[in-house]
Amino acid sequence: MAQKFIPIRTCVVCKKRFEQQILRRYRLINSSLFFGNGNGRSFYLCEECLKKDEKILRKSLGRVAGSFIATLQNGQNLKEILLNGDCSNFRDSK
Repeated sequence: MAQKFIPIRTCVVCKKRFEQQILRRYRLINSSLFFGNGNGRSFYLCEECLKKDEKILRKSLGRVAGSFIATLQNGQNLKEILLNGDCSNFRDSK
């Protein structure tokens, strides 16, 4: 019997490969960050990298979400936005 296909994705911070279910998916649309499923380009972060220092996250995400990071105000904490889901919550119904 054939084995079931398991999608593998890469964390943009640590570049390690994980099963898609383990990672958190974020999408960037018009300088707004969306969490969850949906169509189109996205990037994935592992739980371990979400716990890293804010400076490391900003540097790594600057490559994939630079326009979003540029719009953050000085008082806004990127790590807090990613962990607490303060970004727009977008999920497809499945």
